[in-house]
Parts: sequence; C-alpha cells; structure tokens
Amino acid sequence: MDKIKEKLSKKRLFDNNIRNRILFNFLLLLAIAFLVISVSFNILISRYIENTAENQLEKATLIVKNIDVEGMKGPEDKITESEIFSEDEASIFRFLKDTNNRIRIAQENSDAEAMAIDENYNMLLPNRNNDFLKNIDELENICEVMKSENITPGEGGIRRIKTQNSEYYITSVKATIESGKEESVSENTYIVLFVNITNNLVLINGINAMLATIMFVVGIFAVIVSGMISEKIAKPINELSGFAEDIGKGDFKRRKFSFSDREFEEMAEVMNKSAEYLDNRNKEQTVFFQNISHELRTPLMSINGYAEAIKYKIMNSEDAADVILKESENLKSMIEDIIYISKMDSDMKKYDMKVHDLREIISSCVSGRNIIAQNKGVKIECLFDDSEIPIKCDVREFSKAIENIIGNCIRYANNKITVECREDRKNITVVISDDGKGIKYEDLPHIFERFYKGEDGKHGIGLSISKEVINRHGGRIYAENNEKGGAKFTIVLRKIK
Repeated sequence: MDKIKEKLSKKRLFDNNIRNRILFNFLLLLAIAFLVISVSFNILISRYIENTAENQLEKATLIVKNIDVEGMKGPEDKITESEIFSEDEASIFRFLKDTNNRIRIAQENSDAEAMAIDENYNMLLPNRNNDFLKNIDELENICEVMKSENITPGEGGIRRIKTQNSEYYITSVKATIESGKEESVSENTYIVLFVNITNNLVLINGINAMLATIMFVVGIFAVIVSGMISEKIAKPINELSGFAEDIGKGDFKRRKFSFSDREFEEMAEVMNKSAEYLDNRNKEQTVFFQNISHELRTPLMSINGYAEAIKYKIMNSEDAADVILKESENLKSMIEDIIYISKMDSDMKKYDMKVHDLREIISSCVSGRNIIAQNKGVKIECLFDDSEIPIKCDVREFSKAIENIIGNCIRYANNKITVECREDRKNITVVISDDGKGIKYEDLPHIFERFYKGEDGKHGIGLSISKEVINRHGGRIYAENNEKGGAKFTIVLRKIK
C-alpha cells in the first residue's frame, strides 16, 4: 500500500517544477487581465446604457409635460367634437386624444416608448382595437411587473424592471390636459415611459462570449508559449544542476556552456570558478595531509630514537633529554600552527577588529623576538614615523603574522633586520628585511604556499599563516630580494577612512 502511494505521489498531475510554475503564473496573469477587462467593460457599458436610457426618459418626460397639444388642433377639430359628443363625452374624448398625441410625439422625438394606464395598472392606451403595431401582450407584462414590484404610478424616478422576455428602464407621470390657459390633471390616468434595453444586453452577452472565446484561444497560445519559455529556462538550469551534482561528487572538471541569457552565463562562470577553487583546495588538502604526515614523522622518530637510547643507556641521558625537549617544542609549535590553519579554513576564527597604533603592535612583536635574535647575534632596528599610525585589526592575529615574518628573517639574517613603517595618503606600508643570502629565484613564487620549505626552512607553515591573516585584514603581502642582498617582505594595508 505504501509503495502504491509513493508511486502516485511521484506522478502528481501538478509537479512543483519551474515549467508548471511558469505556466500557472502565465495563465493566472491572463485570467486576471481578462477578468479586469471583462468587469471594466461590463461596468462601463452598463453605465452607458443606464445614462442613455435616463436621458431618453427625461427627454420624453419633458415632451409629455410641456408639449402644447391644444395649440396643434385646428378649428375643425373643436367643431367636430361639439357636434358629435355631449359636453362630458367631448371632455373625455379630448383627454384621451390629447394623451395619445403626447405619447405619439414623445415616441417620435426620443427613443422611449409610452403607454397610458390607470391607478389599477390597467392599460388605457394603446389598445388592441386601434394599434396593431404594438406588442400589447408585452405592454401588459410591464403593467404586471409594475404591480408586482409595487411601483406607484406617477411617483417619478427611474426604475429598472424585467419581464419574461425583456428588460426596461421606466418612469411615469400623471396625464394632463390643457384647456385654454388652464391645465387640469387627471387623478387616475398616468403615462408610463420606458426604454427597452434588451438588445443592448444581448450585444453585451455576445461581446462577453467573444471575450471568453478570445481568452480560451489566448490561453491555448499561452500554454504553448509558456512551454517554450519554460523549456528555454529549465534546460540551462538542468545543465547547471547536473554540473553542481558532479561537483558535489568530487568531479571538479571545468565545463563550457553556451547560453543565450547573460544570467546563466554568469552563473556558469561562477560555478566554474567555484569548481576550480574546490579543485585547488582539494589538491591543497591532499598535499597538506602528505606533508603533515612527513613533518610529524620526523620529530616523532627523533623523540622515539633518543628515548630508546636513554632506555638502553646507549648515550648520555641529559643530552638525549635535551634533544627530546627540543623536538617536542618543534612538534608542539607545528601542531599549534596546524590547528591554527584548520580553524582559518573552517572560518572558526572570529576577528576582534579594533583601532590600534601599528607602531606599538610592531614594537611588541620585536620585543617578543629580540631575545632569539640576540642569541643569534642579530640586531633588529625599527624605523617608524613620529606620529601615530592607526589601523583597524585583531591585534592578536595581526601580531602573529608579523612575528612569523620576523622569525623567518631571524633564521636567515647575518647581522641585522630592519623594520620600517610608513604611511601615505591612501596606504600604510610595513617593510621587514634582513641582510642574509636572500630567497632563491625558484622559491619566490611559492614562498607563501603551505608546507613549501625553501632552503633551511622549518615547517613551511608560518609564512602561509601570515599571508592569510594579512589578506583577511584587507591587505596584501609580497616577497622579493634586496639589491644589496637579503630578503624583503612588504605589507600594504589600507588606511582608516
């Protein structure tokens, strides 16, 4: 059961990879854009339809209220009414005729349609007998909707209603009739004005359907394009991922890539540099263990040999003990340097950076090595500026670097070691030189490498530690020979801003 679940989990429909993410984001962006366009379009077109309908209804309302229907009649109309009808009948006939004329004129001069109803929502005009062009059934449906939604005739205002087949914006006013200069209002007759927006809504639905179709087509196109783009991105990533996997397995061979995107070219270059760095460190580590095994074996064999000589009384115990103590000191010193290097490689060394006077640091280092120099008959001379030379450093680590260089010069000097310290506008320079036989030409490029021992060298560790410490302080160190003989070590440090 667990194996089946594992297989299903590996065959997920939507795997969390870059291709699916690009596709998902592409489609999401497309859907958001479509939604924004569709909503904005529908809001704008709905407002346009509403404003247009309201304008037409307001226009029709003004026509119905203000049109001078009485002035449009001829003298023969008045004679005919009085001859045919009684006074009451003539008044009703005239009212219906005037209302019908108002409706007709409003319809002719606006996009609104109109009808007359009574207070019980019964339609008075038009009717089935005198107007065959009107959809009387639909007009009756409008009356029914008004009644069901409690729309009071003559209340004014514009409302939106929906019948079974259509949608409308409607308004209503009381029907009036002018008689001479007086205007009378019928208490139970109202003119309903309405604008049919059904065709507009059908157009909107058609446009929405077209947008959805476009969205579908563009979505298919987006899937194709995003697939091409994701493939273009995923391929270099897969190649670089394979390269990183090989580096993790210990294969530091550099590779050549040809990418069209600058970012991938830069990433490939960085990974090649990392592979080169790791390759060099791996080789250094191999040499390190080879050298350390050799360096440790020499004093241990010496200690072991003299210990056996004491045991079997082959030589004087005091002389053998002196040798054992000397070799033990050498062994202790070397082990301390090895531990120091390993801490530096693992970034366990945390520097306590503070501002100090460089002259005091060097003077302290000279004092610490002066006894060894005097025992060898070597004089150490310091040449400093009179003013303070401030530097920001870890005084303990920086002192160790200076002491290692002075100790190296003591080992090879004949009579004198000179330590100079000066500063200019940008840099601080420290020069430590001796009057010995100098450094061989073939040794100069390798003198700061770990376990590289020149002629009469000790462990081959001290100068490599000095270089590492100075580099971590943002400085640089290089070695050369004096013109008059002897070695010269130059340290260049940045001034405090």
